Amino acid sequence: MTVEEVIGTLFQGEDQQLIQSLINISSIKQYSKGQVIYDYGIEQEECYILASGIAYTYLPDKKHQMNTTCFFSEKFDLLNIEGIDVKTRVGAKAVVDTEVCVIPVEQAKCLSEKYPALIWRYIKGLQKMMMYLCVVNNQRMNLSAEDCYRWFCQKWPVIDKMASNQQIASFLRIRPESLSRLRRQVKENEKDNKVITNVLVSKDLQSDYLDIRKIWEKTSVMRQ
Repeated sequence: MTVEEVIGTLFQGEDQQLIQSLINISSIKQYSKGQVIYDYGIEQEECYILASGIAYTYLPDKKHQMNTTCFFSEKFDLLNIEGIDVKTRVGAKAVVDTEVCVIPVEQAKCLSEKYPALIWRYIKGLQKMMMYLCVVNNQRMNLSAEDCYRWFCQKWPVIDKMASNQQIASFLRIRPESLSRLRRQVKENEKDNKVITNVLVSKDLQSDYLDIRKIWEKTSVMRQ
């Protein structure tokens, strides 16, 4: 996938000069399996948008073991799941060979002074991703271990075969040996063909019930 395809799709309908300016400063980077896309504990200097492949974010625990917080496999997923103006608490790695569209933060900030729509696009994308992660985390904490694994397989069937047991087990909040047991258990009961419902499986299914721009404009008027 090219920079033109990623930027052109994400910013469709925006000013053509803005789109071309973003294309000029952006690039496609290749990450091999297991390679760090960005590490935790740093101030992010780039925005990362998934172009192809699979990535995951991870959070270190008190023993500095890396626990998976989420997987990303949908084209154009925003991999920066925290604000770009703070040090990251999570990192991101490629599960398989992955392509990422990279936009330099400082250059994007300069562009946003001329094109305010750029910052609103970023805020809305970040808001949508954070809402999505909250729902995913709430669901996986409330489901039983077996149902949680079934849900995981329904949402990311390919990842179950590509990610390591440690990556998947830490995401499901279980031990790797428990994951092996769950796999056998689900396989033995596969005839029931149970489908986990009431679980968000796509960011496109959620409504944008929070519009930060409208809230900001409303509060700005009230402050005047």
